[in-house]
Amino acid sequence: MFSAFATEGLKGSDNGKFTSGDLAPLAKVNIESLKEYSYFTHTSADGHAVAMSDPPPDYRVEFKDGILTLNFTVPLKTPLEAKEVHLEIYDPTFFVDFEMAKAAPVKLVNAPDGCKLNVQPSVGMTANQSLSLGEQFFMALNARSSFGEQFANRILARCP
Repeated sequence: MFSAFATEGLKGSDNGKFTSGDLAPLAKVNIESLKEYSYFTHTSADGHAVAMSDPPPDYRVEFKDGILTLNFTVPLKTPLEAKEVHLEIYDPTFFVDFEMAKAAPVKLVNAPDGCKLNVQPSVGMTANQSLSLGEQFFMALNARSSFGEQFANRILARCP
């Protein structure tokens, strides 16, 4: 539904395809809006919160098969050395759904030998769960809610 709403009125070709230029303003608005929520990225290293930077300007929106996908990177503010890094990506209100890339969603750069990644993509909400929750439930959620945490994409990096 969001994809249909967001592309309504966008100038594109007659066959429902959009160029990267058509979608660039939409990408910019979305990135700017996500900043308020720290891009829904929650990171800790050895039990301490880690600061993240704003995405570099190579973010983009793609429109394929009727679905908009915002692609962006949230880099660490400074490189870190840690034994254990936890990364969770989720919207506490579960309004926005995040899906990691199928191929190589996470990579370690310049990591010491022996580092291991454990990637746990979100399992999403089941049909039964969605049927049991009404509009009032979702309207009551806000940025301080934790409902969406159960649907987090989780990444754990362990290094010797």
